[in-house]
Amino acid sequence: MKIFLLNFFWGVIFLLFEISPIAAQVEKTSYRGWSDCYRLSNKQCEVIIGASCGGRVLLFSLNGKNIIYENQEQDGKSLKNWEQERFDPDAGRFDLGPERATHPIHDLTWMGKWDAEIIDEQTLRLTSVNDTLFGLKNIREFKLHKDSAALAVLQTAINITNKPLTRHFWGRTLVKPRGTLFMPVNPHSRFEHGWGRFLWDPNRIESSSAIDDRIKIQRLIFRFHAVGTTIKGGTDATNGWMVYALDGMVFLKRFEVSTDQDYSGSDHMTGIFYSNGRFCEIEPCGPTYTFAPGDSIEFTERWELKLISPKEIRDDKIFQLIHD
Repeated sequence: MKIFLLNFFWGVIFLLFEISPIAAQVEKTSYRGWSDCYRLSNKQCEVIIGASCGGRVLLFSLNGKNIIYENQEQDGKSLKNWEQERFDPDAGRFDLGPERATHPIHDLTWMGKWDAEIIDEQTLRLTSVNDTLFGLKNIREFKLHKDSAALAVLQTAINITNKPLTRHFWGRTLVKPRGTLFMPVNPHSRFEHGWGRFLWDPNRIESSSAIDDRIKIQRLIFRFHAVGTTIKGGTDATNGWMVYALDGMVFLKRFEVSTDQDYSGSDHMTGIFYSNGRFCEIEPCGPTYTFAPGDSIEFTERWELKLISPKEIRDDKIFQLIHD
């Protein structure tokens, strides 16, 4: 009888172990035609990162609902395809500015292959090649919380040249359109109306007072409805957050802003957005550094997905989510 009970006990334990969902895991997978992808997951959140296409976040989902913009026409495309076609890569991209200096030279890091290393059941590390044209070797470490839709992305850039480089980190995440973007406004902003608008031909930034029905500023919060014609702008707030709400889900980005650092490389903006009706781009910017050969700089973005009722898409509720 004792043997039977002991066997029964261990059988139940084994069965529970087998059917219990894994708290968190990192595994290699295929996605959208790329075989060299990595999946970070827990009970409610899934993240897929493409190591062979620029180290991008291809999917960030809560309960099976993905916030990231995907262009199926780009499935499986590599650096070679990009060099021939010069398409705008989709998904969650990471870049370094200043844009006018780095855009012509970032190709290999922007769309090339990265080496991947699974650190533990929550963490994936990607390492770029030594990009001599760009002047950098980059490391990205993605860490998913064990039981929530919270992802930390630590970025490190190492100067591999023999001269000082001027660079800043520039997050460039594409999300699905028609949502609402919230950004803080600096009460002491250098921009007359609290935000700057990018204009082209010639390239310039203006603190525009023009009426745009998609934009509302109230109680030091900039609100933008991501529909309609192309627009790019940003704020110089020091709060270090951006929020995008869509279809009952909120995507929150947190990042550190240093009030004593230089942000001239990002036109003195700490948060930038771009929208063209097909997607919305949310772009935290780090300080502009000039760093010596062999030195490195770092920047961390903290991403989080939360569920929210459409009736709760209000400034006070957004503030509550940020401070939870």
